[in-house]
Amino acid sequence: AVTIVAHGVLFLPDPRPFEMALATLNADASSCVHVGDPWHCDVVGVRNVGMGAIHVDPLQLCHESDHRHVSSFAAFVNELLGQNELPVFIQN
Repeated sequence: AVTIVAHGVLFLPDPRPFEMALATLNADASSCVHVGDPWHCDVVGVRNVGMGAIHVDPLQLCHESDHRHVSSFAAFVNELLGQNELPVFIQN
């Protein structure tokens, strides 16, 4: 699911946008992951609700080991679709 947060209304890492997405999907946080790029907003935000995080980190600046890393959104989608043409997961 794609959830869009209106700018100026809710600021990440506020857990409410993630909670709204979970409620819309009638899904449990432990069965979902969020793919995002700003560490503070996306990784910290999903931790607040118990979801898994996949951090888009093309420059490999994040050295946290409690979540997965990908080089780009395209690489993540290729991995998801089984098209491993691009190097997807960055090894820490």
